[in-house]
Amino acid sequence: MKTVFCILAGGRSRRFKKDKRLAKLNGKPLIEVVYDKLSKFSENIVISAKKDDYISMNGATIVEDRKPFTGPLCGMFEVMKSIEADRYLFFAADMPFITEAMIETLIEEESNTVLLFKCGGKIKPLPIAIGNIKIDGIECENKRILHLTELFKYKALDWHSLDCREFFNINTQEELELAELLNRK
Repeated sequence: MKTVFCILAGGRSRRFKKDKRLAKLNGKPLIEVVYDKLSKFSENIVISAKKDDYISMNGATIVEDRKPFTGPLCGMFEVMKSIEADRYLFFAADMPFITEAMIETLIEEESNTVLLFKCGGKIKPLPIAIGNIKIDGIECENKRILHLTELFKYKALDWHSLDCREFFNINTQEELELAELLNRK
């Protein structure tokens, strides 16, 4: 069974005011933090990025988002159209606290449609595993990732965490500072 590991990295970083993928968390760019965690499970990592984005990550395959800045769902669909696989695991470049246990769970859990986590009573959009779904004709522009739960059968796994820190994503400089504090704990 072929599984594609993908880092979503095509956003504008509008609230961060500069390329947050390259912002450093304790000395390491955010995208590298995520890449390093995924590389323990696969040598074939894909990065979904905007057109003419020259990001380079240890030989990762870059899939160009042909509808840039219309939301991560369009980037996900572009990867699914470009690379044939049985399952796709998507992660965000700005979520440095994903754990190996989360990645292992997404790999091992049986689901042929959409697999997500639920923490603190809320379904989390990322990370997500997507199996055998048909995306042809589905509008992705300006749709949230959780739009998939309205269209397809899905499974939400309870993730037991006191603070759901594993799902923390960084959108502002203040959140980066908070992440540095959380990372030290």
